[in-house]
Amino acid sequence: MTTATVDARHEDTRDPLRSGWLFTAILGALTPIVWLAVPPADVRVGFELEWWFVALTVFAAESLVIHLEYRKDAHSFSMGEIALVVALFSASAPATLAGVVVGSAAALVFSRRQTPLKMGFNIAQYALNAGVAVLVFRTLLGDLGPLHPRSVAASLAAVAAALIVSETSIVAVILITGGHMRPRDVAETVSLGLFGTLLSGTLGLLVVVLAVAAPWAVWIGAVPPAIMYLAYRSHAEQRNQAERLQSMHRVTESIHTAPVVDEAMAAAASSARQLVDATWVEILVITDGSHALRTFDDGKRTVAMAPTVIRPELVRWWPRVFGEGGTHMDRDGESAVTAAPPINKDLIVVPIIGAESIHGYLLAADRVGDVSAFDLGDARMLESVAKQVSVALDNGMLETSLAAVTELKERLEEMVESKDRFIASISHELRTPLTAVVGLSQELDRNMSMFSKDDVAEFIHMISDQATELSHIIEDLLVAARADIGTLAVRPERLDVMTTLESLTAPSLAFAGTDPLPIIGEAPDAYADGVRFRQVLRNLLTNARRYGGDSVFVDVGTRGDLVMIAVVDDGEGVPNDRIEAIFQPYERAHTEPTQPGSVGLGLAVARQLTRMMGGDLQYIRSDGETRFEMSVPRYVEAPQAVRT
Repeated sequence: MTTATVDARHEDTRDPLRSGWLFTAILGALTPIVWLAVPPADVRVGFELEWWFVALTVFAAESLVIHLEYRKDAHSFSMGEIALVVALFSASAPATLAGVVVGSAAALVFSRRQTPLKMGFNIAQYALNAGVAVLVFRTLLGDLGPLHPRSVAASLAAVAAALIVSETSIVAVILITGGHMRPRDVAETVSLGLFGTLLSGTLGLLVVVLAVAAPWAVWIGAVPPAIMYLAYRSHAEQRNQAERLQSMHRVTESIHTAPVVDEAMAAAASSARQLVDATWVEILVITDGSHALRTFDDGKRTVAMAPTVIRPELVRWWPRVFGEGGTHMDRDGESAVTAAPPINKDLIVVPIIGAESIHGYLLAADRVGDVSAFDLGDARMLESVAKQVSVALDNGMLETSLAAVTELKERLEEMVESKDRFIASISHELRTPLTAVVGLSQELDRNMSMFSKDDVAEFIHMISDQATELSHIIEDLLVAARADIGTLAVRPERLDVMTTLESLTAPSLAFAGTDPLPIIGEAPDAYADGVRFRQVLRNLLTNARRYGGDSVFVDVGTRGDLVMIAVVDDGEGVPNDRIEAIFQPYERAHTEPTQPGSVGLGLAVARQLTRMMGGDLQYIRSDGETRFEMSVPRYVEAPQAVRT
């Protein structure tokens, strides 16, 4: 008889579980119809087998199976036809039905681990197949005796018909549940199954003839099936061993030829999954007690060295793997990563032991198919993969250390070069306002009596403007320096956005210009650092006045939980190739000599401050307008405690 998994690859939106149970119910409904059509006359060879004896023979035959796996679809060719042919000649229809159902169910429970759906499907098709076999056998044999030469053809036709019904059911349930099988694969499976079925049926006829002609020699009928089974097992073991050696060579080659550690880990996970036919594999490299780098492969996607959080206390195998450095095998369990898929069948966890400590673990979950589970051979193969991974990690860490030294050297060289550029830039930018302040102050000091009252007021106003510019430059420099050494902090509190904007856009402020700036829209209170909020807006308004067009306004509103403030102008905007550069320290959007100078820190400082306050700063060019859009969190009132 033939069994199969019913979880083929799903490619549509239907519910495979519901479709599978519906089809199983249809098979169950067809079974009594077929059995009711069986002719009432029994065909017996002189002895009668009880249902329990039929069940024992079916259980024994179905426990000796030959498994052929195609991806996730596993076809099992058993010697159940031997027991079925014997039952055709020596058991009543009810005894055959009961024996087949009970014996096959026991074999599925004790010999193969299956889900309820697969169990129900296989039992239903066993009962239907047996009914078809009995119906065909008794219909073809008619009134002829059981030992008539025609009985040979009738019995072989009966088991062949049962095979065709079985294969049809298997293909149908795979298609119904959303899987697919190529016609060529179906034809090959049917032809191979038909060969095995006719061979087993012939052996069943041999047992019947021996039981009638020489009951004392009936045991001879068990010799050919036993030889066949042992020969298959020996061939299968040799084939598996050769395939594993070849696979292990490919694993080693793929790991050690990968150019970087990430690719080596991805190759190791993919190779290990294929090596032991696992549903998915993960490799975890522990960085500290609760964090790790996870590589995952399930045949559909591969994620290499992704940061993740682990929960060692949730898994019972952790002491075995990390405390003892041993391999753990179990029928159930789970990963130490909470985001990992559930483990439904079995798992193997192998420690990755490095030169000085345990790097992490390799976990393989859920052996593909229902006809086999992980064994010690699989564990040994994964231990070999773990050793290769350990070598790759040790080598990768050494290479990473060398790369880090090289990178640090390059960064130091860049910092020295950046320092030189910064000193040249800052000396130029500070000299301009400082020269104006010193020159105007000296002119007033030496020739005060020569100027009118209005001239003196204008000189003082110019000195104030240049001093304010100096103050702003120094403030940006201080913020950038504190950010570099990690001491920059923000202190958010409730902030009246509209009042703050009105004060910043007043014409009395130098960076706001001589005319009041329009404010469009309304905004609620924000949760932001008032000092830093003003610094960001001051930089944006200064840039708009300095580099933008004639029309400058402020657009405010909300977006979700954020307060949005945009400084808009109708200038030419930033060249496309400079959009990201303007947010880098000491970079400028405009390099023309006619443009006013700046240190190049304003936008970099502004974006860093907004992000520290939980928002962001973006440049947007649309419909001939330039928008520097700042966002900060909206202030939310804390709920008051309910008094009781």
